Amino acid sequence: MAIALKETPMRKAIHLLFLIPALGFQSGCGSAGGSTETQAPSPSIISLVAVPALSSAMGTAQIVAVFRNGTGVLTPGDLAVTSGAAVAITTDVDTTYTLTVSNPASAAPPALRTVTVSAGPTVYAAGFNSDGSGNGVPGYWKNGMWVGLTPPSGVNGLVIALAASGTDVYAAGAYLDPSRSLVPGYWKNGTWVGLPAPAGAVRARVTSLAVSGGNVYAGGWSSASRTGLVSLPGYWLNGNWAGLPLPPAAALSGQVNCLTVSGGDVYAGGWSSADPDNRGKLAGYWKNGGWVGLPAPEASGALVASLVVSGGKVFAGGYNLNASGISVPGYWADGTWNGFAAAGSTVTSLAVSGSDVYAAGYLENSSLVPVPAYWKDGSVVNLPLPPEAGAGNVDVLVPAGNDVYAAGSATTGSGALVPGYWVNAAWVALPLPPGASFSGAVTSLLVQ
Repeated sequence: MAIALKETPMRKAIHLLFLIPALGFQSGCGSAGGSTETQAPSPSIISLVAVPALSSAMGTAQIVAVFRNGTGVLTPGDLAVTSGAAVAITTDVDTTYTLTVSNPASAAPPALRTVTVSAGPTVYAAGFNSDGSGNGVPGYWKNGMWVGLTPPSGVNGLVIALAASGTDVYAAGAYLDPSRSLVPGYWKNGTWVGLPAPAGAVRARVTSLAVSGGNVYAGGWSSASRTGLVSLPGYWLNGNWAGLPLPPAAALSGQVNCLTVSGGDVYAGGWSSADPDNRGKLAGYWKNGGWVGLPAPEASGALVASLVVSGGKVFAGGYNLNASGISVPGYWADGTWNGFAAAGSTVTSLAVSGSDVYAAGYLENSSLVPVPAYWKDGSVVNLPLPPEAGAGNVDVLVPAGNDVYAAGSATTGSGALVPGYWVNAAWVALPLPPGASFSGAVTSLLVQ
């Protein structure tokens, strides 16, 4: 008698285990019928972006790439890339970078993608640093890199003003010759161009610089005395001195502190005085050689330190002395005074961008210590000092696009000057070059 076996799950599994090889199906990792190989995955790029730097002032950007299944390299520069990690890029011109992601184990070709990095502005910060002997070394920082300027003779100098035209960079200043006389002039692309003192003068100074229509204008003053305070205002045009007449009410002394050229007209701002000690200064400017006086609200003394022509209006920044002899900062707009509530201060630099008026200088804190600041349309913007400094001021301010650049001096408790500038109220330190001692300062700023 045949006994029928009941099909249980276990018996069914045993049956299938023997049946599958008999039918020629593969089980597990291989079979007598052949084998397959695992292919290496193809490299791929998920994203590639250029991220603007936190401070556009340094001309630096970051490239961030996200990729997989390979090794990444950026060209030009053969820069190794890690997926998801930023690569710092510093460039003076717009540059297109190519990311190549390759996998030698894969038969697939490398993955490629490009991104363009914009150079951003070029920032020139001119001034000086001190060498090991305490002498001033003139020069400027270009995007944070020091460019030293060599005087014809002597070992002491500084840059006071900057200008640019095309690819040419002009840096005006002075140096001490072997007789310890200060010699005015400017460097054009690093080559010194001396500015002779006018006839009868024994010394002269450059205070400002402008390049327009192929002409070089250098504002300043000259004096027939080596020690006296009396000076005569004027400017050099392509190296030739053009003296400016003093107004009858202040016909003894005067200086040009700032100069600009607009629409073919030459504006030179400063002051004049009838006093041999230059007390009771009259503020004003010369337009094409003619004096334009600016009213002082309390008639105790005033001067113009910065001049801008914008939208057909003339803006002149400086200060007025109140009845107590304390300076009140502000500016004139077409002759109308706009003072700020900050006694004991002055406007050292003025700029106009669109309808906004920027006036830079300093404030005095509760300890009567000057601290850097600027006013935008009359509202004050305080600037933080670097950690090692306890005092400072702004000497020059430049709006550029959506950024505001400001430079000047920051002083430590020991009297050392700390070089640097602010971008949107953030401090950008500038390194002292090799051989410099403890001090350096920025006197002029140019953003291109």
